[in-house]
Amino acid sequence: MKNKGFCIIRTRKDNVLNVISIATFDFIKKKKRKFDYNESVLCDSFEILENVGGEVIVEAHINMKHSKVDMKTTLTFEKDIIEFISVEDFIC
Repeated sequence: MKNKGFCIIRTRKDNVLNVISIATFDFIKKKKRKFDYNESVLCDSFEILENVGGEVIVEAHINMKHSKVDMKTTLTFEKDIIEFISVEDFIC
């Protein structure tokens, strides 16, 4: 299911912590000052999936305005490194 909104993914591998955020353009328009979006993955919609091996896959989709081509960015996280996922949905 494609989501529109904001997502935070916190990972830990040994002693290294990382936080990745994903924000949709519609969410940013409505909540400009809620978060700092400079380091976020920006997209029109995103999907959180998993495979049989336990990896978590996040697909960020951007629809090109004039050509109507769908571009997809895929983020793959190894098994057992994700500590936390938070999704704030945006309802139009």
